[in-house]
Amino acid sequence: MSDEYNNLFSPDSDFYKSREAAHNYTNLAPILEEKGMDTSFAVDPNFIPEPIDATDEVTDEVLVNEKNFQTVGRIMYAMDKEKRDRARESQKTLANIQGFSEPIAKPASIPISDVDFGRYALEQIGFFNYNMAQMGYDTVTMQKAEPYQRLAFYYGMNAYDRLKNFTKAGTARFFKGVLSDPSTYFGLGALGLVTRQLAKKVGGKNVLLNLIKNAGIAGAVGGVEGAAYGAMDNYFRQEIGLEAGGRKEFDFNELLKTAGYSAAAGTVLGGSIPVLGSAVRQAVDVAKRVEIDDSGMVGSGLPPIKIISKEEAHIKKIVKDKTKVKEVIDAVNRIKSNYNEADGWAKLELNTKDSSIKILNKDEVKKPFNQIPYNFHTPPEGVSKEQHLTNITNEIVKDIKELKAQADAGDVNAQSILKNSNWYETMRKRLRKEYGGLGDLFVDVLGATSAQTTVQQNYKNTIDILSRYSRGDFDTEINAYAKRKKEGKSFSAKDIYVNKKPVFPMITNAAGKLYNANSPAAVAAILDLFREVKRGKKPKTINFMSNLLGLSNQATIDVWAARYLRKKAGLSRIPPVAEQGVAGEMLKDTELGNLKTGSSFGFGQQVIENAANILKKEGIDIGTDLKPDALQAVLWFLEKDEWTQNGWTSKLGEGGSLDLEASFGGSSNPKRVEELRSIINKIDTPENVKLQAQEELDSLQAPVDRFMLGVSAQRPDKIPSNVEQAEMAASFDEVLRNDETVITYQANNSRGKFMGDPERSLNVEFVVRSNFNPKDITKRLIEIGKEKNQDSVFISKVVPVNKTTGKERPGGEIYFVTRQDETFLDQVEAILKAKNIDGFTAITDNRSKDRVNVQVQTGEKIAGITGVRFQYIPEFDDTFDANNAAAKFDEMRELYFDVLVEIQKLTGVSQADVVDYDTKVFFKGDYDEQLGETISKDAEEIQPGRANDEELTDTDKGS
Repeated sequence: MSDEYNNLFSPDSDFYKSREAAHNYTNLAPILEEKGMDTSFAVDPNFIPEPIDATDEVTDEVLVNEKNFQTVGRIMYAMDKEKRDRARESQKTLANIQGFSEPIAKPASIPISDVDFGRYALEQIGFFNYNMAQMGYDTVTMQKAEPYQRLAFYYGMNAYDRLKNFTKAGTARFFKGVLSDPSTYFGLGALGLVTRQLAKKVGGKNVLLNLIKNAGIAGAVGGVEGAAYGAMDNYFRQEIGLEAGGRKEFDFNELLKTAGYSAAAGTVLGGSIPVLGSAVRQAVDVAKRVEIDDSGMVGSGLPPIKIISKEEAHIKKIVKDKTKVKEVIDAVNRIKSNYNEADGWAKLELNTKDSSIKILNKDEVKKPFNQIPYNFHTPPEGVSKEQHLTNITNEIVKDIKELKAQADAGDVNAQSILKNSNWYETMRKRLRKEYGGLGDLFVDVLGATSAQTTVQQNYKNTIDILSRYSRGDFDTEINAYAKRKKEGKSFSAKDIYVNKKPVFPMITNAAGKLYNANSPAAVAAILDLFREVKRGKKPKTINFMSNLLGLSNQATIDVWAARYLRKKAGLSRIPPVAEQGVAGEMLKDTELGNLKTGSSFGFGQQVIENAANILKKEGIDIGTDLKPDALQAVLWFLEKDEWTQNGWTSKLGEGGSLDLEASFGGSSNPKRVEELRSIINKIDTPENVKLQAQEELDSLQAPVDRFMLGVSAQRPDKIPSNVEQAEMAASFDEVLRNDETVITYQANNSRGKFMGDPERSLNVEFVVRSNFNPKDITKRLIEIGKEKNQDSVFISKVVPVNKTTGKERPGGEIYFVTRQDETFLDQVEAILKAKNIDGFTAITDNRSKDRVNVQVQTGEKIAGITGVRFQYIPEFDDTFDANNAAAKFDEMRELYFDVLVEIQKLTGVSQADVVDYDTKVFFKGDYDEQLGETISKDAEEIQPGRANDEELTDTDKGS
């Protein structure tokens, strides 16, 4: 044959190439089209589709959205089925070889969408690029693969190569494939298969062969390993190209060139990553912290590589919104710079455990640091526990004496701090005046919803729960909780939630959201289970609740007390971002009102009690009875003052206060109050806007008001049944539940006396906002009085001390330490009778079991008794002279004070106070008139009916 003929059919001739291309197209194009790839690959394996070829800078997003690359992912996923099926066994084998107890890899998520398959291809080819073992496996697989599979894989490699070298996303795949996989360290020098295959290919090129053979596992990932890696990488890539038809022959010069470049890259890593024995884990950790900049290759040919801190690596790993990574890193560094050790702060360290992921993801800069225990109970080295306790006690005594001396010398700030010694006493009085018999439930719910909330949110949740509970919104959830409790089932978080959803009905707000994790605890409070004390339970909430209700005077060791005691122990201040709860649990034989606690909490209670006893013995006057809770309040404000003076905290940072929340409790526009407080608390709000908002906010301050009704269905010849009591209560409920200005209320079975005669009644109390209008409930009260043929009914409002005019009717309210039975009530009644006080009502609790509809079922005749209420009503006093009303009121006020002092001596009484009432009485003969036009007019005023200064005349009191 002629040379022309031979040349025509030469593999390099245009004719031969065109015939081969036609053959390939005929056989491959239909398959590629069916799979979703461009048929051009059947003609030219090196074809690059326009979306990638026309792009100056190919990114991950470009690749994963390119339809051919997505098809590569589908084909690879199908090919990997056998590998996935065998993965677990292979991982176990590899782990055993390398001395690990668990497989290294974790199952990947299943791709579903086109983009998912694009990402699958991106990850798999990226892993191929940077993992020797994977390269070997895939190369052998390609040798056995179908032509369309080889083409797909080869295109995937070529498309991946269009990515900029050393991008951040690429870096993640690089170190996933190479540095963070211990098997790769061993594979770099010990892959016999690779060495043998490469030896066959390069023949006598002993320089390269020796280079790879010398890439042992004894050193770091330096130049030698880098060269070996580069050589093996290029070998496998060329092999894939040959199998796919994209290459015609092996290019040894290209392999050598790549090995030289990779050696340079390996040199940058230097000896940073040890890989022998137990150091492998450390190597993995360091490898995960290697960072490569987006700037790509520099003039020297070396990639700019640095090892970042564990903290920075952790943030980059877990922050979901990658656009915020720098913002979070800057925020963390800024926070750390605010708390220098040289300034007396404890060292801040970022929490790099997986448990901190939720914290960072929820709020990128909220408490991502390791928490530091207060540990003030631990004595310094060489100091006994007893001496340590004595030392701290003496420090407290010293500070209070100095504060007292400063106050006596006229220091206004010291005087202000000392005035807060009566904080608990003031709050107790305020609580009872504002919430009365509803106060026990209020405090319990407040405590139950306090965990992991601000004081502001805590108070808001409490009000919302009480409001909805009063209206019967939670009956289903309460029954579900009670049923689970009766069955003895667990209420631990791991048992009551599945996939973050509750396994039984839980109370929610109107928007359907749980009250954080506190919904179950709030129901426990409603069922009167929250006060249960037992060994191992955290004491702070129960202790604080006991302080507020007057059940205990033991000091509550809160954050401010803990900060103070840590200082006195000679320890550095803990940055607020690293503070945790005060350690300590209830111990054996603990009981409500006398908690026995351990660790820091118990130590703190002990030193404060000891200091209080010493100061009291020495006659140091701090302005109130020197009990542990009073002393703790002084230390609380003393430490808070120091932090404020030094700029270590702010109003927001102080965490809020219960008395501040109470000052807005009765605001007529709570939504606006919340908006204004949000404006004021935002860091970026302009100062002038803050001032305007504060001015408006101040104008909206208003505490809650409390009303009660004097009403009974009893007649001399008839005592109402439980059903009749429930029907009467339902009538009041109908009005109160539909009034948005009513916060919470109760109408429960009670007993008492009316003008010396025993009487079954309802204890109707309701707490309202400042814009409450009593018109409707007053009308309903008169309707009930008429319906039940009552001689009289009345409505009263508690008047705060700062709003009295001298015309209010005096009365008394007594509260018990715990719920009492009627035997205890008889003791109180005996004292009242001895002082000629012939009328009173038992104050009742408002738990689920106290409600009238529940007692219809249980048969109980009276709700839990928590106190007694009485008042002087001149309309019932035949000797009353309206002209001398003020003098009479003062006389009765003094009498009541003496009576309350005597009653307070009873064991089991926590509080007894004189209270002022604004009261309106309606008599039987006036019902029809009051239900006519007069009621409409009178009730428009905040107080209905006759004003307190109106002249009183004899009125028909009925028979």
